[in-house]
This record gives sequence, structure tokens and C-alpha cells, in this order.
Amino acid sequence: MRSIRDLASLIIGMTVLQLAGGVLAVLLPLALDGAGALPSAIGLVQAGFAVGFMAGAMASTALIRRMGPIRAYSAAAAACAALTLALYFRIDAPAWAAIRAVQGFSFVVMFAAAESWLAVAAPPESRGSVLGVYQVAVKISLLAGPFLILGLAPTSAGPFMVAAAILALSLIPICATRQIEPAPPPLTRFPLRALWEAAPAAVLAAFVVGVTNQGVIALLPVYAARLEGGVVTAAASMNAAIWIGGVLVQWPAGRLSDRMDRRTVIAGLSVISALGAFGLMALGASAPLAVALALGGLWGAGALSIYGVAVAHAADAAQGQTQRAIALVLLIWAAGAVVGPAAAGVLMQTLGPRGMFAGAALVSLGLAGAMIARRRLREAPPDEEKAPYEPIGTTSPAAAAIDPRAVS
Repeated sequence: MRSIRDLASLIIGMTVLQLAGGVLAVLLPLALDGAGALPSAIGLVQAGFAVGFMAGAMASTALIRRMGPIRAYSAAAAACAALTLALYFRIDAPAWAAIRAVQGFSFVVMFAAAESWLAVAAPPESRGSVLGVYQVAVKISLLAGPFLILGLAPTSAGPFMVAAAILALSLIPICATRQIEPAPPPLTRFPLRALWEAAPAAVLAAFVVGVTNQGVIALLPVYAARLEGGVVTAAASMNAAIWIGGVLVQWPAGRLSDRMDRRTVIAGLSVISALGAFGLMALGASAPLAVALALGGLWGAGALSIYGVAVAHAADAAQGQTQRAIALVLLIWAAGAVVGPAAAGVLMQTLGPRGMFAGAALVSLGLAGAMIARRRLREAPPDEEKAPYEPIGTTSPAAAAIDPRAVS
């Protein structure tokens, strides 16, 4: 408990940051939808965020080495807060795509600065407990964030001001920490070809999860707005349902993957997510809110639990280069996250919400089939060679860069 108290300022700062992330995840699709933007345009905006995220994942290490964690975090948070206010001045998809790209870059810098610092500062004997408390806190914050804007019109200034204020407030505990800044992170890379040869299943799963998860999450508030109940209330509730499903299943799924072939677990989780997506496809916007929430939770239970198992599978095959392999898995996920929202937007615009969910379900079933095929082509590593599963934050795959297995 003392370790958690000593690192409380870092945990509080990141928890506050995720409140803003939760607000923006629901607010921006609803604001664009309310302004008459087409689903394909909404998907374009989320794809812009993913482009910035991917660029940030590649550049954040060098930036933090040059500026230091506190200054890098402060600069990124200030940029994010200012750009959140700029979003309100013009609700326009192309302009928002550019702004969100810069915000995506900034969010990665903030996560990389704070989370790597947190992992290094936590004593080895209590690192798992510290990161466990951190991940629970930020997940609760992420799903609670959208409820802060209940009663506010998505196209009004209020929600944007709330999100910008929260981003600015996250600076206070980070800058107030008494922890000594860690040594600069190493500038290392792990070749994509080497990772593909070592763990093709992890590469494929990370990319597919980026495509399907970010595609559905980007447009889910637009779908939820058509359900019964208030627009923001339904969207916030749907957002909470998918994350709760992921939180409940992630840990048991990871522990199960320690005892059997991780590819089999990924296949099972893919089937679970496909079932949830098929249910949402079948009912469409006519689904009662309670039923939609249950199906959304089922989808989240499967879809949001896959990434951590994929990272664990890559770590098993990394042969002493775990940290670099995990960073590359993050980039692969980000590449999928660029494709997913744009594809989901086109499907929703062409076929409605049912088309988006049908696409997600079919891709998930395809991933399940690919995992089974890979299992037949290559034996799983012996249990003694498997790295113990540690939960990777479903709130942010940027947390993969500071997986406790990767910290010496």
C-alpha cells in the first residue's frame, strides 16, 4: 500500500486524464452526428486520431528523452486542452480529423510519459499491485467520463469546456509528484519481419482488433443515439457496458491463456465478440436499451480482452526482446485502428448500423478461424517458456509499452 501512496499523484493524474478521454469518445461522434455529418465522415475523424496515435507511438520515446516526462506530459496536455476548445469553433469533419490527429499524438505522449514512469518507479516486488490499482482506476474513469456531460447538448459549448477543463486539471497531480524522473527510455526497435516469423498470430490478432474494436467504438455512440432514452444517456450507457464487459473478462481470459494455447483463447474471445455483434446486427436500432446494453457488454467481453492475450503471445516468442516486440504490437494495433473507423463509417452509411455490426462479426469469426489454423501449423510454446500473463490496459493499448514483463 505504501508504494501506491507514493505513486498516488501519477495514478490520480492519469485517472483524471481518462475522464476527459471518456467524454471525448462519446461527445465527438454525437456532435458530428447532430451537425449532420455522414457516418463515413465520423469514421474519418476517428481514423485521424489513430494516425496521430501511431505517429506518437513511434516518436514519443525520442520526445520524452529530449524533454523529460513532466515537460513532455505538460506540453501534450496543454495542446490537447487547447485543441478540445478549438473543436467547438467549427464542427467540421475534415478539420476535426486534423485536430484529432494532433490529439492522438498528444495522448500517446501523455500515456508514454506517465505510464513508463509509473512502471519504473514502482518497486519490483509490488509493481503488479501498483499497475493493477492503476488500471482499475483508469478503466472506471474512462467509463464514468461520459456521464459528466449528461443533460448537455453535444453541439453546445458546455461539453467541450468540460473536457478541456479536465485535461488541464490532469496536469496538477502530475506536476506535483515528488517522484524522481526515471532515466530516459532506450531507443530500440524490433523488426516487423522478426515478429511475424516469431508470432504471426499476435501480429494478425493485434491488427484485426485495431480494425474491429476501433471501428465499432468510433460509431457506437451514433448507434446508441437511435436507441430509447436520451441521446447522451444512451451513448454513455452503451460505452460503459462495453468497457464493463471487457474489465470483467480480461483477467480470467489472461489467466486461462497461461494454462492453454493463447491462440485458442483468442479464438474463443473472437467468437464471443462475434455473438454480441450478431445480436446487435439482428436487432438494429429497434433493440430495447437494456438488451442493447447486454449485447454490447457481451461484445466488449470478447473484443476488448483479445489485445492483452495477443501481447502475451508476442512476449512468449520475443526471446529476450519483449519490450521491443510489445512496442511493435502497439504499432500494428494502431495501423488497424486507422483502417477500422473509416471502414465502419462506410458500412454504417451504406447499410446502417446492422452493416457495421455484421462486418465486425464476420471479421471476428475470420480471426477465430485464423487462430485455429495457426495452432495446427505451429505448436504452442511449452508452459515453462510462457511469460506469466499481466493485464494490458484495455483503456489504452499505449499501456503495452510498459507491460511489467518488459521492465527490467
